[in-house]
Amino acid sequence: MSIFSQRGLSTVRTASALLFISSLVFFVPARTSSPPCDYEYDIEYMSWEEFRAPVQATEAKPFNFIGNMLVNDDLVVLTEPSKGIHLINNVDRNSPEKTAFIPVHGVDQAAMRGDMLFTRSHVDLIVIDLSEPAQAVEAGRLENLFYYNSSPTLEDPDKSIPIDTDPELGVVKNYTIRYSNCYRERNYGSGGGCMGAGADGGSAATNNPAPQHRIQQGSLASMIIVDDYLYVISNSQIKTVSLSEPTAPTLINSTTVNWNMETLYHHQGAIYVGTRLGVYILDLSTPEDPQLAGSFEHPWRCDPVVVDGNVAYSTLRGGESCGGFNSQLDILDVTDISNPQLITSVEMSEPYGLAIDDDTLLVADGYRGLKRLNVEDPANPVLLSGLSDHNVRDVIILDNQQAILQGISSIIQVDFGQTDVIEVLSVLEN
Repeated sequence: MSIFSQRGLSTVRTASALLFISSLVFFVPARTSSPPCDYEYDIEYMSWEEFRAPVQATEAKPFNFIGNMLVNDDLVVLTEPSKGIHLINNVDRNSPEKTAFIPVHGVDQAAMRGDMLFTRSHVDLIVIDLSEPAQAVEAGRLENLFYYNSSPTLEDPDKSIPIDTDPELGVVKNYTIRYSNCYRERNYGSGGGCMGAGADGGSAATNNPAPQHRIQQGSLASMIIVDDYLYVISNSQIKTVSLSEPTAPTLINSTTVNWNMETLYHHQGAIYVGTRLGVYILDLSTPEDPQLAGSFEHPWRCDPVVVDGNVAYSTLRGGESCGGFNSQLDILDVTDISNPQLITSVEMSEPYGLAIDDDTLLVADGYRGLKRLNVEDPANPVLLSGLSDHNVRDVIILDNQQAILQGISSIIQVDFGQTDVIEVLSVLEN
């Protein structure tokens, strides 16, 4: 592990090196804008050898922030950005239990096919065998699928990698920018994004060829699996990865859409892409080469989407990095995927993810909790009872009119079988 410092001065000064127990410091020139401030990057690197050491399960640990979740039968998988993956035994929904924790450098999205978990690890896609969750081990890796400079630092998912970095030195763990002439020191981050930190049916269920597993993803997913292909957002592209050999995934195509993509959802041979500028629809007639079929544009907002039949439901969240102030639910007619049409809009407070099951639409409305709507008539949705005791970011509908809700640092399981009340079955925190 090495620490490299890069200092900007009005004139180039002689570089100096300081050797510590496991660190090396040197300086190269750079400069801030007016008013003049000399600054210094302290960049901490992890070697490629350490970064690519095979991952394996360890004992269960607390989770401080949930990025995304998916459900595989009675197993709940939670990603904690930059930390790793939490595995939850959900055989008893009234009393779920933590099973294991898998440390993964730069972890982000995850998807499953059978017993194999696919997840992003900074620039790589790794495959983890979860056939025995407590003994989970790495089973494969596709190196350099994602761009180095577009990845966050390993220790802080909200911090983008500085431009002046050297991939030859390894992966950026963290960095500090010091403004020595301005008499202040602070860490710089890139700010929060819209993705969770997410298929048909209930929630984003993958079209998985292994019938013995029922795999469902939340609507904030930006990585999904359809048959033998994995699709994942990477900058302005959706990358298509062949899973014909699951432990040896292979990149076969990259489709350029736009720079504002956030979520992916599969429904009836099409991928619905939630972006900050609208809903884009890709035709999967040729699954190895998705083609843009149509789009529905809206003002700059954060935007996951789910689909049922010929109707799509898209939440638009305003504020902060999402832009604007208004938040709403858009209901779209997607009978013709080349020409989606707005049916109606419903005002929301802070909508994130959502899930649809028959005539019931569940919306994770942030600090306002869970909202339930009857959408038997999509043009006239009816708001039913909700749940306001939890900050809800995403939702997956299970069987028997039950659902699992993703909180900021908790999962809440509920029964929504009664029209006038939503019953909390359990809450698993930290």
